[in-house]
Amino acid sequence: MRGKKSHTPQAVDPEPKNWQTNQPPKPAPASGEGTTKIYKDVMGPAGATTDRATAWLGSSLHVKGEISGNEDLCIDGTGEGLVHLDEQKLTVGATAKLTADVIAGEVIVYGTVKGCEG
Repeated sequence: MRGKKSHTPQAVDPEPKNWQTNQPPKPAPASGEGTTKIYKDVMGPAGATTDRATAWLGSSLHVKGEISGNEDLCIDGTGEGLVHLDEQKLTVGATAKLTADVIAGEVIVYGTVKGCEG
């Protein structure tokens, strides 16, 4: 057969190849590094143990109405209405915009908070 190349399947090498580049290898990230945003003040002091859970409202979420509960809350999104956490901690993240009446044991604000008028 003239003009046609013979096609013989070749075995796939199961061993990955080490290709050399001019760039140094990147170190592997430490456990959890780069995958989760962590507010150290929400976690509490180093070495302290706590059985309190922390709920999270992400930056793409918008809540209108009432939020109430018995756990700590971190808000990174936007919200309007009432946040009622009794003796729990509310953390308002840097990207958060909250227009609400707030009842909480502790409030930490990195973003924007306005009380409701009325």
